[in-house]
Parts: sequence; structure tokens; C-alpha cells
Amino acid sequence: MEEAAEPLDLDAVRELMNAFWDRVMLQRSKEKDPQLALGDLDAVYQRLDAHERQLADVVISEWLAQDGTDRQFTAISMIDRHGTVSALPALRAAEARFETASGPSAPYDWAKVNRVIGRLVDGRPDL
Repeated sequence: MEEAAEPLDLDAVRELMNAFWDRVMLQRSKEKDPQLALGDLDAVYQRLDAHERQLADVVISEWLAQDGTDRQFTAISMIDRHGTVSALPALRAAEARFETASGPSAPYDWAKVNRVIGRLVDGRPDL
């Protein structure tokens, strides 16, 4: 009888996602098309089971704190694509950072995060 695989914990999922991201971004940079990394990550995300997805959502929310990185903007896109309501606290923290940021992209970043928050809470007054 084969033993069932041990379920992954948050640290294992974090390590796997970060390693995957690093590999994909290296490859996509060589191909001069880093935008395709989002599609690669999305394809992997689609194959996760419910428990793994919950853990991946935590890691993706953590990526929001990485100001000015490709991971941060990929996180915003993934949260928007998948309607990840559990990411609302991280989105609100990013929104507050962008609101007080002085960089040239800050108003656009703030608007993007604000739109995602609006889509997640639209019609859900309990959030």
C-alpha cells in the first residue's frame, strides 16, 4: 500500500512558489518577455487543490508587500483574476502605501489596487 503524500505547509508552498517564480522570470527575461510569467504562474495555480490554493493565496498576498517588484504586480493581477477575497487586508495595506508614495507610478498603482478592491467587495457589504 502506498502512503499518501504529506500535505504541504505554508513554508513549503512559499519556497516552491518563490523558486518557481525565480525560474520562470529568469527564463522569461532571456526570452525578453517577462509578462508571460503571469500566464505561467496562473497555469500552475489552476492545477492546485483547494488546500494548496489557500496557501498559495497567502504567499501571493505576501508578494504585495514587495514594493516595485514584478512579484507585487503579478500578485495584484492574480488576486484580481481569481477574486481572492482573503487578500483584501494585503490590498488595503498596499493601497495605503501607494496613497502616500511619491514615485511617478504611485497614482496609477493606487488606482489599480483600488479597482481590484472595488471588484472584490462589490455587492458584498460584509467585507
